[in-house]
Amino acid sequence: MLKESGPWRLTLTEEELTSYLALNSQGLPLRDVMVWLTQGHIRFTAQLDAWGRPKVQGQISLTCNQGKLQVQLQVVTVNGQPLPRLLLASLEQAANDALTDAQVPVRIEQVVVTEGSALVVGSVR
Repeated sequence: MLKESGPWRLTLTEEELTSYLALNSQGLPLRDVMVWLTQGHIRFTAQLDAWGRPKVQGQISLTCNQGKLQVQLQVVTVNGQPLPRLLLASLEQAANDALTDAQVPVRIEQVVVTEGSALVVGSVR
């Protein structure tokens, strides 16, 4: 639970993120989602439950822009084949639009991803 005002800090482990995604991806065509937090990046693998069940792997970085969390997709592969940058840009834009549309009443000040954990610092708007 967030404080009603003032700054807050949230530390998440890769195990917590993996569990969260497993619980909250029900209804999506994903299975076996795994997340690894490395220096400055989030790496992930999953299996799509469609189109022959391909393995999807990727690397994401997170930044803050005017108090909002922003996703940057560095690379995503499907069965080892990298997706073209044009498609990555569309996926990245969709993710960032969804984050904006969520209208969570917090301002993200900082995101730091290190080996095994991520720190998010923010405040309630």
